[in-house]
Amino acid sequence: MKIIFDMTCLLMNSSIVRRKVFKPYKTKRMTIILTILLSFSGADCPSGFVRHNSPSKEVCCRFISCSPGTFVQPCQHNMTSDVCLPCAATSYLLDSTNSSFQYPCIKTNCPPEATTSTAFSRYGCRLRCKCDEERGYYGKDPCSCKRSSTGSTSVIGRSTAKLLAAKGCSVLVTGSRSPDDAQEALKDIQSTAVGKVHFVQSNLRDDTQVLEVCRQAD
Repeated sequence: MKIIFDMTCLLMNSSIVRRKVFKPYKTKRMTIILTILLSFSGADCPSGFVRHNSPSKEVCCRFISCSPGTFVQPCQHNMTSDVCLPCAATSYLLDSTNSSFQYPCIKTNCPPEATTSTAFSRYGCRLRCKCDEERGYYGKDPCSCKRSSTGSTSVIGRSTAKLLAAKGCSVLVTGSRSPDDAQEALKDIQSTAVGKVHFVQSNLRDDTQVLEVCRQAD
């Protein structure tokens, strides 16, 4: 670059040309200024508040945190506070939530034979449900509830029970009028049993006792 520059000046024999040609290549210190513009609209909320958008308007609500089992209800009027409300009886929320990260309550879809429970079932399907005993359903698995029946009952004889127990089936022996006879039958069945054999003394015409027998048999 310097050689071409000098040759140009020599041929032109002009110091003016030298200055004109050299000037664009002079090293200059350049200062770059980056300006970041942040735009704040009138709807921005002060510290401690969050903005909620709705179809009709935007409001600033005071930030809150809600414990499990409750959800955030956004405020309706500007500069007021959000509210923690409990989930409905047929829904639940296991996690904490707050105004910035709002989690909805989860609806409990229990089978028709079950009702909402305060805890997850430990057996069968993992739902916050339990068999509705008030309507005559029983069982540990809320997705496989059984209907209890009263009045006339179907029974099997000792020989049939003994045969089933020997094949590995679980047998429940129940009696109310003659406990001694029931205990004798129990020992006879247990003598060859491979499956489980239980005894419950109850009156199968009593609804409460029927449910207890069903729990033992489940």
